[in-house]
Amino acid sequence: MTTSTKRMLIPALGVTLLTLASCSGSSNDSADTTAANSVASSTSTAPSTTASASAPTTTLYVPPATQPDATPPADPTIIEVTVGVDSAADRIEPVALGTEVTLIITNPDSDDEFHLHGYDLGDGISVPAGQPSSYTFTASKPGDFELESHKTDVVLLILRVQ
Repeated sequence: MTTSTKRMLIPALGVTLLTLASCSGSSNDSADTTAANSVASSTSTAPSTTASASAPTTTLYVPPATQPDATPPADPTIIEVTVGVDSAADRIEPVALGTEVTLIITNPDSDDEFHLHGYDLGDGISVPAGQPSSYTFTASKPGDFELESHKTDVVLLILRVQ
């Protein structure tokens, strides 16, 4: 029996395909049928560098896996402010959009309530004089947001989310 065989290596799939180009002989020859229908696994996924008339190499393009445009979250940010000490309407604290922020606010002189415009943090919670008040949230809205004291009615700082 005379058989001509072609092999194609598809590196991206790691599979070698065997096909019979021509076959002569008995139609009952199970070896010919098995060879014609077989797919053998290849242990190498690298393209062949050796050219051969009996074993042409075909490289299949497989596009890179697509991944969603996800920005990893920024490191947590802690911002501390003490009323009348390091607070000011022109104090700007920049944070990246998506950052976890913890505000620690203290009024050393009197009981106070604090709130951050746009994020609705701290409204209605009275904090005893000298005791730090902590608020943790994700900076999910871009813009400038004022942190205010209800007692002094002044802006303690501006949180700039970019």
